[in-house]
Amino acid sequence: MQLDSNILQIDNLSKYFGGLAAVNQCSLKIKKGSITGIIGPNGSGKTTLFNLIAGNLKASDGKVIFNNENITDVPSYELFSKGLLRTFQIAHEFSNLTVLENLMMVPGNQSGENLLNALLKPSLVNKEEEQVRSKAYEVIEFLNLKHLANELAGNLSGGQKKLLELGRTMMVDAKLVLLDEVGAGVNRTLLKDIGTSIERLNKEKGYTFCMIEHDMDFISRLCDPVIVMAEGSVLFEGTSDEVKKNEKVIESYLGRANKDLGIWDGTRLSMEKFGKRREKNEKRRFLVHMLGRWLKCIFGCLRLSTIASRKTLKISFLKVWRIPKILSFQNLMKKISNYGIIEN
Repeated sequence: MQLDSNILQIDNLSKYFGGLAAVNQCSLKIKKGSITGIIGPNGSGKTTLFNLIAGNLKASDGKVIFNNENITDVPSYELFSKGLLRTFQIAHEFSNLTVLENLMMVPGNQSGENLLNALLKPSLVNKEEEQVRSKAYEVIEFLNLKHLANELAGNLSGGQKKLLELGRTMMVDAKLVLLDEVGAGVNRTLLKDIGTSIERLNKEKGYTFCMIEHDMDFISRLCDPVIVMAEGSVLFEGTSDEVKKNEKVIESYLGRANKDLGIWDGTRLSMEKFGKRREKNEKRRFLVHMLGRWLKCIFGCLRLSTIASRKTLKISFLKVWRIPKILSFQNLMKKISNYGIIEN
């Protein structure tokens, strides 16, 4: 795949909120066909930059060039038709519609949106609707969400909602997709599925991605190059390995004082160890959650009442629920094993 042309170019872009420069003379380029990662400490201007590119905020200075066209301050609904789309850290699904219906809502200018067409040209409306439905089923199949096609979007897990948002970008001819912390709050198993879908969209359909992310393992797997932001501007750009070793990047995350004290040298605060510790904690939380559900099904409600005697504690079992098959101990252990907590 040719990566010699830039699909997005940002020149000296700035955004001020009063006297605060959230984005300060920021310049960067994103190559067509690439998966570019943007990282940086909290408050470094990453999300504000996305909002400026996507037309959700007006720039104080500078310009944004998309496909050789100046799109500075162009509203998001116009950028949508040009093929520039973004997702959000918190998914924006239609919770009372099914997964299939959420996808069918995406394409614009459908004939059925016009009342006269709905009344006078029902055959045209039905034909278009079938085409959109067929496209939606293709997307559902691509994302392995076939078993959830008729499930209300509000009932999906956080990771499944992120997949749904990714699917909505596939319902139009997207050229550049901005992903804002697509891995936030997603368990590791589902995060792998999201990563695989992003890679397939990039290789098979030619999508260009620019993603904000804090998970360095996820960034290292998908992104080249990686752009580091600090204090509203670009601090460093390179491969993930170069980013991890760069002195300026280390200072931006930990501060000069901590670096000079040698805190960075302790693996406790390294980015790699932080990512592994986070993954380990997520696995522990998952284990506790699953065990809690299993025990709740066994014991139901427990009532503890203290008897007059000092040493006596009475436990009354008010109710014992039947254990559902899906939460049997064998299935529980199988789930935990699949999740990678216990080795087979």
